[in-house]
Amino acid sequence: MIEQLDLLPKSQRKGSAHLDVFRPIHYLGTKTRALDALCDSLYMLDPQPQTVLDLFAGTSVVSQAFGNAGYNVVSMDAMAYSAVFARALLGVGRLPTETNIDASLLQQLRLVSYPTLAQEAFEPWLLLEAKAIIDKDPTTLIEVSQNVPQCWRAKNATTLQQRIFLSLIKNVGAPAFSVGLLVSAFYAGTYFGITQAIEIDRLLICPQELVQLE
Repeated sequence: MIEQLDLLPKSQRKGSAHLDVFRPIHYLGTKTRALDALCDSLYMLDPQPQTVLDLFAGTSVVSQAFGNAGYNVVSMDAMAYSAVFARALLGVGRLPTETNIDASLLQQLRLVSYPTLAQEAFEPWLLLEAKAIIDKDPTTLIEVSQNVPQCWRAKNATTLQQRIFLSLIKNVGAPAFSVGLLVSAFYAGTYFGITQAIEIDRLLICPQELVQLE
């Protein structure tokens, strides 16, 4: 468990409830900004750590905040991705065999080739995004989000991007591990940052490449 918080009223609390909380998906409905108020309300109900049920856990940020504060958290959601986040970030339902990742496997994953095709296809947009983040320029980030070519918005796509998009369309129904730059082509600049999307594709592609190497 991450560092435990002192659950005191906000005016007396040393830190903030959102500290040490990892937000796996960035979207407008996340409760990150409301964590202080939620923790204050919970403290007023019962200042002694007890079991808390997070019925609609979603990305698990609320469950994480309560867990950091020393509460035993039951994290629940109908969406399967939420269970994945809960296991990864809270250890909920994690099997003993899932707690240790073989160091040699991690080393192998680091050595597998990065998806340079995605970097080449989105290079101008990657540079724009990176500069906008450094410059703290939200206007440019919004423009990137609204204009970066995607499989569902291919109007200004380059020849390379069109080839990637066409390959994905032809592979509809195939396992996600075998279709290439799935996240970069559908969610780059929108649901995820472009750099984030390419990194997720790397994590999807790496295990498949390792299997082929064997």
